[in-house]
Amino acid sequence: AVYFAYEGDHRHPFSYFIGCKVALDAPDLSGLQSLTIPSQRYLQKVAHGTMPDCVANAWRDIWTSGLARAYGYDFERYDERSHDWSNATVDLFLSI
Repeated sequence: AVYFAYEGDHRHPFSYFIGCKVALDAPDLSGLQSLTIPSQRYLQKVAHGTMPDCVANAWRDIWTSGLARAYGYDFERYDERSHDWSNATVDLFLSI
């Protein structure tokens, strides 16, 4: 999940993209859209607990933290650690 094209901070409109990594030479990519996350400076946060509450709570903590964010491309990485929704771990990367 990628958050980008912010029109201000998190209280203003932004774009949201859900996808998965695919090889550029994968067969038949027609009809799919792509998004490249640029190289930026990121701060990593970790959400842990029951899904989807742990991710929502992590974002609430970020929004109220006073952290100086760049509001560039922020993203969440869901991997094998997020498969058990009763005990999930999700990495959040914030552009700073």
